[in-house]
Amino acid sequence: MYKRQYPLTITCARDEKELHLLTRFLLKQPQFYPKHDNWIHKKCIPGIRTSSYNAIVAMSSDHEVIGNIIYKVVGPKKVELKNLRIDPLYRNRDLGHFLLSQLQHEVKGAEIFTDVSVVNFPAVEFLIRNKFDIVGKESLYLPNPVSYTHLGHTL
Repeated sequence: MYKRQYPLTITCARDEKELHLLTRFLLKQPQFYPKHDNWIHKKCIPGIRTSSYNAIVAMSSDHEVIGNIIYKVVGPKKVELKNLRIDPLYRNRDLGHFLLSQLQHEVKGAEIFTDVSVVNFPAVEFLIRNKFDIVGKESLYLPNPVSYTHLGHTL
């Protein structure tokens, strides 16, 4: 059921309380990658702590994470979108589009690229609607036979 919770807070999730809430949110969302829990605990959250990863987090008025973007600057004018999640109760309300716009604003003019499992059709469709182009396909996580689509966006 839809809960109307305003206002939303957009933050960069730097303090331990926000990182704990982000971790909990990431772990409860559906995953399309092998060993995703390991990535969250060993790369993502430590990377945000050390600023090698960046996070844009949407929080409800109840202080619950309802959406996020995690990204990494990998070169001059090149950004890898590592994670984009919206709580199912908040989908189809332009929150994903808003977070993506925030990312584009923060990385002004950079090429943004990501990979998405082909079985995660809603994510592929969302990125294409937001002007990402499919630039390739491959099986990234062998022996997992699922293919991943590479998408890119340049402003």
